[in-house]
Amino acid sequence: MRHLRVVLLGALVVWGVPGFGAGAPEFFRAPCAPRVYSEATLTRTLRGLNALRAEYLSRGGYKAFHMSTHERDEDQRQGVTYLTEEQRRQHRVFFCLQTNGAVRLCDIEGKLIDTRVAQAFRTDRAYRALFVMDMAGHFYISSYQRDREFHHSSFFGDAPIAAAGEIEVIDGVVVFMGDRTGHFPYSDIFLQALIELERREVDLNGIEIGRWDGSSTYTYTKYVPLDRELN
Repeated sequence: MRHLRVVLLGALVVWGVPGFGAGAPEFFRAPCAPRVYSEATLTRTLRGLNALRAEYLSRGGYKAFHMSTHERDEDQRQGVTYLTEEQRRQHRVFFCLQTNGAVRLCDIEGKLIDTRVAQAFRTDRAYRALFVMDMAGHFYISSYQRDREFHHSSFFGDAPIAAAGEIEVIDGVVVFMGDRTGHFPYSDIFLQALIELERREVDLNGIEIGRWDGSSTYTYTKYVPLDRELN
């Protein structure tokens, strides 16, 4: 019996060590240090952003991203919520000029958006909310998300969008943007959102941007906006 207790205790310890046992409960998991972009990956990201900027300026609008037919069928099978126009309007983001000249993100009532109430869902940190940007450059954010119920597709269904991903906002200030979205699996899906936020004169200097690895975590870097004339 003593030998059995030792074996079980040893298994429990190994299970709780980061890197062992993907099924370990949350209270056993130590937070992992965020990985960072390699210089080559960051260069590709910025080149992709520059290319989208050039396309935006020449086209006079944003590139459209579409949800796949498979994802649409899965939404219908699972009963995923699709918002009405009025429901969607409650998630609309507005850009509020502060007395110090800064532009912050506000909700429909003029209150500063804060995603610290967001539910952690398939991400490596809490406080991440869903965001979608439509083809006109309007932002929508939801701190609520639930598997098989509320996804990125909930905002516009299978209509084309200009950007999607995850965002972290504290007291109206953007601190993180990433590309995690299973419904719109494009590598540059969140980059056009950076362009629009720059147009809106939102300060993005030094925010974290992340690339999702497809399973459990992001790779991170600090974003340094480039000077561009976008008006």
